[in-house]
Amino acid sequence: MPSSILSSVFVPQDFRLSISKGILCNKLEKKTKKIQEENNKSKYDFAIKLQNALIDEVDRFWPINLSQNGVRDWVLNNVSNGYIKQGFANFVIVEDELESNLQSINAQFNFADVNLNYDKEFPEINNLSGLAMFTKNNMKIIVQNGDVLQSKIINAEVAIDDFNMPINILSIKGKIDGKGGDGLKHVSNDEDFLDQINKYLNGTAQTDIEILIPLIDNLLLKKTFISVKSNIANLKNDNLAGEVVVITKKD
Repeated sequence: MPSSILSSVFVPQDFRLSISKGILCNKLEKKTKKIQEENNKSKYDFAIKLQNALIDEVDRFWPINLSQNGVRDWVLNNVSNGYIKQGFANFVIVEDELESNLQSINAQFNFADVNLNYDKEFPEINNLSGLAMFTKNNMKIIVQNGDVLQSKIINAEVAIDDFNMPINILSIKGKIDGKGGDGLKHVSNDEDFLDQINKYLNGTAQTDIEILIPLIDNLLLKKTFISVKSNIANLKNDNLAGEVVVITKKD
């Protein structure tokens, strides 16, 4: 993909940014008219359009003060590579002499070839494609496909339901299809456990996974909720043959 030239600027009403093939362009008329001025407060409307923008340059067009409870930092630290095929962000800023505040935001981005490493305790997810949607209060990412370990993600949803909670909870729900024990490897990264999985669950599997992760510093696997159900077929080893259903849950 071509390199993008991006900028995290505030743009008054009727000034639109359009990014085409990664190059920042001002295609429409530039105006500085305020939407409203009342009680010494000014309100501004912003609109940004993106096309073929690199994910690794998101920090250049996501303003620092548009972040609830560190969500911006989490995205920048855990999401990498790939690009935004197309998308938009519309938001309203209210400001006075002392500060500016986000009043509303509505954003959608179609992305491709993105990697997500949401914590060192869990397997990295690669080559994600889907749709990301943001409002002032929540985030939802619909994953259409991707790779985890030696399996394919066939349907998944990543969400934060309420940015305003004291601790944000990242919810991951999805289905993966592939190597027998891949889904269960989300339960523990202990080497002995992983060796047992590889030894006894060497078939193919369709797995339902639900993971709830508190977005806190120094996250430990024991602080997460994990539910896994794997329908494993084609087992063939010294101890098992045929099919088995494995269900595990960790609160």
